[in-house]
Amino acid sequence: MIETTTITFFLACFVALMAPILDYKYKKVPTWLTLPTLAVGIGIASAQGWRPEDARLITDVISQSSPSLQQTLITLAFVLAIFGPLTWKGGFAKEDLLLLLAIVSLKTFEESMSIIFYVVCVGFLMAIFVLLYKGLFKEGLKAVVRTAMFRAKKRTEDGKVAPIHRLTIPYSPAVACGVIIHVLAPKLFS
Repeated sequence: MIETTTITFFLACFVALMAPILDYKYKKVPTWLTLPTLAVGIGIASAQGWRPEDARLITDVISQSSPSLQQTLITLAFVLAIFGPLTWKGGFAKEDLLLLLAIVSLKTFEESMSIIFYVVCVGFLMAIFVLLYKGLFKEGLKAVVRTAMFRAKKRTEDGKVAPIHRLTIPYSPAVACGVIIHVLAPKLFS
């Protein structure tokens, strides 16, 4: 019999590798890939360690949920707490947030934190590379300092607020690289 860790490993790798391909083709990560993966992750977590004879009522199912489900829900809440405000402010696409939620729902809390760390590092490096490649690094740095530190808006000659150049970067390659680094890191650093 195949263990659930093997299933979740291959599913997480498949979703992480398919997402950038579909993101490149359709310009967004499709929800038909992320939502079922999220449901499978929560379903597997809730099925681990739970026996039907232990619960008689639906409230017993909720109160006596498996530690794996509780760990998964805490992980999802943690990811939402970090990336939710970024998504709400428009700095992170909701499809990419769903992709990250789907991936971490398949992993333990420790593995999820490792994946998030690698995803953030790769995403940061990817953003700097794209800004340097497009020649917008200095302008982007000035816009961050101007809006974050001074809350001042750059004004044009006629007194209107100048529009800030927005550059969108697909984040699904960073998620895929984060999963790949998480898988390879123990082999590379041991």
